[in-house]
Amino acid sequence: MIYECYGAGIPYDKACMIAEIEKESFPEPWSVSSITAGAESGFVSYIVPFECGCAVGFSCVQHILDEGEILRIAVRSSYRSRGLGRDILRRSLEYLKESGCVCTFLEVREQNHNALKLYRSEGFEQIGIRKNYYENGDTALTMKRIL
Repeated sequence: MIYECYGAGIPYDKACMIAEIEKESFPEPWSVSSITAGAESGFVSYIVPFECGCAVGFSCVQHILDEGEILRIAVRSSYRSRGLGRDILRRSLEYLKESGCVCTFLEVREQNHNALKLYRSEGFEQIGIRKNYYENGDTALTMKRIL
């Protein structure tokens, strides 16, 4: 598995691959234009593992001053249950720490038990609840981890 990191100037074909994984993974997927616009902000980076030239997952992280936020983590459906999500998370945390972040945050759907188990096992602690956070009315749990 080869990992690449993209920020401003993310290649269009890579953004398209991320958008494909978005559609498989989220009820409200981000579009290619949303992905490229986020990267152009200068604060957002995509960490993407590739196998045979194909993106098999990604994380979208944001770092501002000394705080990070994991905005998205997703794995292509045919690559799930292989530990790839954990590996992407760990690489994202490492990237944020190397970028000068001392802590990071994320939101996760309250019903996403697999993600919650992963985040807790990697040292995240719940610090808040956001009712009706998602478009469909789902509740988000806010989590934090010291890096």
